[in-house]
Parts: sequence; C-alpha cells; structure tokens
Amino acid sequence: MSTVADKMKQAGYKTLAVGKWHAGGHSSQHLPLNRGFDEFLGFLNGHTSHFTHYCNTIDCVDMMDGDKPSWKYFGQYGDEAFYNRTFDFISRQAKNKNRDPFFIYHSFQNIHSPLQVPKHFLSKEFIPEKIHDTRTKLIYGMCAFVDSAVGNITSLLRETGLYDNTLIVFASDNGGEIGLGNNYPLRGFKYDTYEGGVRGTAFITGNLVPQEVRGTRSNTVVHIADWYATLAELAGVDPEDNKFASENIPPIDSLNMWPSVLYNQSLPRTVLPLSSDSLLLDGRYKWVGDNDSKYGSHSSPLYPQSDHIKGIPCAQGCLFDLLSDPYERLDLKIRNHKLTSQIKALIKKHKRTRFESSDEKVIAKNSHRDTHCISWMAMRRMTGMLAGPMCFGEDVVIPDFYSDCVAHKEPTADAVRKSRKQWRKVEKNF
Repeated sequence: MSTVADKMKQAGYKTLAVGKWHAGGHSSQHLPLNRGFDEFLGFLNGHTSHFTHYCNTIDCVDMMDGDKPSWKYFGQYGDEAFYNRTFDFISRQAKNKNRDPFFIYHSFQNIHSPLQVPKHFLSKEFIPEKIHDTRTKLIYGMCAFVDSAVGNITSLLRETGLYDNTLIVFASDNGGEIGLGNNYPLRGFKYDTYEGGVRGTAFITGNLVPQEVRGTRSNTVVHIADWYATLAELAGVDPEDNKFASENIPPIDSLNMWPSVLYNQSLPRTVLPLSSDSLLLDGRYKWVGDNDSKYGSHSSPLYPQSDHIKGIPCAQGCLFDLLSDPYERLDLKIRNHKLTSQIKALIKKHKRTRFESSDEKVIAKNSHRDTHCISWMAMRRMTGMLAGPMCFGEDVVIPDFYSDCVAHKEPTADAVRKSRKQWRKVEKNF
C-alpha cells in the first residue's frame, strides 16, 4: 500500500526517512527507498544498541544506509547519526535555488532500550539533583538528547528561512513502557489499550499554524494514521490509495483532521479502532478487549521509583466512559448492555476490512535481487518474536560471526552465545 511519503512524492516533495523503520524489511522493495523516500538512514529491528548498532534479537548489526547495511556508524550514537542526516538534508534543501518542498520522517530511537546516552547528557545540566539511580538518570538523559536535537533542527529551519513555510508534527506512537515510563494519572502502559498505552503526546508548530490558534489546546481525537490523509491534503494530493487497486486493498481509514485540530470543528472521526479487540466511540465510550489488558495498572506519581497500582480486572473486557472516568476505574458493561453490543458490532465490522500486507508476492518478485536476507519466518523461529529481518548487499564483506544470518540458517545456540559474549565486551567501551 502507499505511504505518506508516496503521496509527498506525488506532490513534488523531496523525502527523507531516518531512525526506526518498522514498516517491512524482507526485501529491498519493503525498504524506505521503495516506499516513497529518496533517502534513508536507520534500523529495521528493536532493542538495537545505540552505539554499536548490534541487535541481539537477530545477532546482527542493524544499521541501513539507503538499501544496504553500513558499518561506518559503529561507535557513533544512533540518534546523533540520524540527527546529522536530517541536519544535512535541511542544509541541502536550503541551498537549493528551486526551494523544492520537502518531507522528513524523523523517528528517534530514543528512548527505546537499551538505555544508553552520550555521557554529556548525564551531567547536572540535564539531570535533576533529586535523581540518584542510574536507570532514571539514563531515561532523563535520553529525553534531553531528543529535546536538544528537536531544538537544533528547529533552529536550523529558522536560520535558513525554511521555518516560515514549514509544519512540524511531533507525536509519540504509544505511552510509556512499564518499568521505564510514567503515564500518571492515566491507566496502563505500552502494549495496553488503556489510555496510558494509547493516548500519546503530540503537538504541531511552525509558521503554517495560523497565528490565532498558536498556544491553544485541541481536544480532538486523532488516530496517528490520520496524519496520512491530513498531510496528503495539505500537500494538495488525493489521499485515496489507488496505486495497488488490483491487490484488493480496502479503502483508507485515514481522515483529514486539519480543520478539527485547528478549530475544534465537528469531529469527523466518530469511530477509532485501537486494536483488533478495542475501540473508542465518539471520543468518549471505550471498549478494552480482554486481549488488550496486558498490564492495566496505574502509575503512581513517583513511578518507577515507587510501585504501580493494580486496576480493576478486565478479563472479559471492560467498557469505560472517558468523559466521567478518564482514568478507567469503573467498568460499565454490565449496566449498559446496549452500548456494549453496539461497540462489539463495530469492532467486528472493522475486523472485516483489516488489511495486512503479505510478503509472498514481493518475495517471489524480488528473490533474484535480495540473496542476503533472512525471512520473517526465520526471524520468528530464531527469536520467538516478529522482528524486521536483515538484508545484506552482495558487495558487503560480512564478518565471520554473521555467516549464519547471511546463509539463511538459524544459528546454533552455541554460536549465538559466543557472538553475544563478544558483543558484550565491545559494549563495555561505551
């Protein structure tokens, strides 16, 4: 299916993606350069070292420059490399006499585990005196790095005069993770569909934001997928995805939320699916399915330095009224059977048009191009989890301890232990 970058290209934009890419990596056709982006520097998996870029879930280095792996960033903090690429991209656009429009998707690796940050960001300048434990200091330092990078990128846009015609959207994809984040006073953590898991922080800024609404707060409910249609329409292109009509892809669910976000106009999104089992209706009534209640606890004000508090059980699913109960403490399903049935019917309806890309056709079409990839299923067997596979270019010299990855073989347990032991030694240098 088309990405927002495909739509930006259609509108004549130069495009860049940096950082986390979790939208496919089985073959080069899945990678950003074939999904609407002119340039890409980033990683395909998770739990990747910020300094060595070694990913222990697949026992390989995970840093892609364009459509090929790169080792030249070894030892450089990942988000520093991504920030530098964004900085360079903006500088080049500023020097471009034609001043072509541009779109940047900058997905920070921070503050994903492992908790690592350059030592400078652990100084008193960034860490409050009351913070003493190393774990919390690292979290503060990683947040400070993001803050510094966003500030420097914004300053560059101002210095080059590009800020005058720029829209900046800052958004998170989920709430804080248990043991790391604090979603107080909301209930739940990352991997839950409680408010603490799905209600993300977001803001828009830049000179494209009308003067009269700057500094105001919008209570509009926006799904992160709505930025696809919103940005497409702002760029002057039709958001409908007709590129792969022959593949029986359902119509897009994304909605243009710009008037609602700016001026709180009537809400176009009355139904917001949160997962295959959870849904928000009219921005108020929320069903949390039994499969989406992984944690369901409440952060205390000092969490994670104090314990979290268990919430009411939702083993059979829960119905909440967020208007009167924003912290999801009172289950209404027994006293409101009609509304419960209505929301369950909507969930069932949305399941029928759920779409997930299949790898098979892309693999068959491009198998002659990518002879150095590990498949999704091989990744699942190796790690017990879904993770983006690694693709190696044929011209890349690969160290001996990557041989099992490149040969499409599952490495033996002894080989994995040996390799990880080697990498632990390397990690101590950072």
